[in-house]
Amino acid sequence: MTFIITAILLVCIGAVSGYFYRKHAAQVKPQPDGTIRAKLPGWYRFCGYFLVAVGVLFALITPALVSGSNPMPPYMAFGIIGICLVFGIWAILMGQRQYVETGVDYIEQCTWYGKVTRIPFHEIDSYAYSSGHPGGWLVLKTADKRKIAFTSRYLRGERVMCALVFRQINGRWPSPTSPEDQQVLVQEASLAAAPQYLTENPTGQNLSGQQV
Repeated sequence: MTFIITAILLVCIGAVSGYFYRKHAAQVKPQPDGTIRAKLPGWYRFCGYFLVAVGVLFALITPALVSGSNPMPPYMAFGIIGICLVFGIWAILMGQRQYVETGVDYIEQCTWYGKVTRIPFHEIDSYAYSSGHPGGWLVLKTADKRKIAFTSRYLRGERVMCALVFRQINGRWPSPTSPEDQQVLVQEASLAAAPQYLTENPTGQNLSGQQV
C-alpha cells in the first residue's frame, strides 16, 4: 500500500511540476534580435531559501534535541542540517545562474556552478533526443567534446531543434544571414514539427560543418 501511495504521489508531483514548467516556458519572451534566454522557474530559489531556513532553524534547536531524556542521535541531527543546507544552496544557485540561451545561430548554457558553454549550430557534431523524458531531454556534443544537455521543452530549445531538423533534411546548417532559411525555422517552430521528427530520429552523428 505504501508503495502504491508513493508511486501515485510521484506521478502527481511530476504532472504538477510539468504543468508549471510548461507555463513558465510559455512566459519567456524573445529579445528583439530573436535571442531567447530561458531560466528555471522562480520556485527553485524559493525552495532553496526555505531549505536553508529549515537548516538554520534546525541548527539552533539541535542542542536541545541531542540532550534530554530521549535525545536524537547527533549524526542524525547534523545530517538533517547538512542535507537542508547543501540542497538549499544548490537550488538557489540553480535558480540564479542556470539558463539556456538560444540565438540565431548558437546555443549557450550556464550551469548552476557558473560554467558557460556556447556552441554555434554548425559546430554541433551529434545529438541525442529522449522524447520519453517529460521535458524532452536533448544532448548536443561537438567534435572537441563540448556538451550541452537540457530539457528542450522547458527551456525553450525549439530553435536548435528546428536547426537540427533542417541539417538532417537539407544536409547543411541554416545560414543566419539567409532570410529563406530563417523563415523555414520560424515555420517549423510554429508548427512544433521538430519534436516529432527528433522523436522518430532520436540520434544524429557527423553533423558539424556544412553551413552556407
